Amino acid sequence: MKLVAFLIVACALTAPSSAQTRADIAATCRTMKNTETSGEGNDYPGMPNTSWRCMNGGIYVCEMGASGRGCMKAGHSTAPTGGVIKWCRENPNSDFVPGAYLSGAAISWKCRGTQPVVVETEGVDEQGYVKRFWRKVGP
Repeated sequence: MKLVAFLIVACALTAPSSAQTRADIAATCRTMKNTETSGEGNDYPGMPNTSWRCMNGGIYVCEMGASGRGCMKAGHSTAPTGGVIKWCRENPNSDFVPGAYLSGAAISWKCRGTQPVVVETEGVDEQGYVKRFWRKVGP
């Protein structure tokens, strides 16, 4: 039981703080250069409902939006996912494939008959995030 209590306290002490200052985040980015997204509930100070990350030492922020999907890493393979294939089989000649079937892909699809066809690809940065959703806010 004491071990469990110790582990809970240790995890709490090492978990990222949601109360970091802009200076703390800037120091993290100077030191670590590249990080994954901070995740939901770890907003950039003064910008509610955001996610932040470091890229090449700079601080980048993304507004989470309704689903938060835009702030997640994006798949950019031009091979259709199982969800896209399923949608096209069930909805031949559809002008679009809904986002729920895209698995976070940075690609828009439509259906030609029952075959998925790429409509548009989004630009992703060197870490795999969709560029247009992230903006640089610090050095």
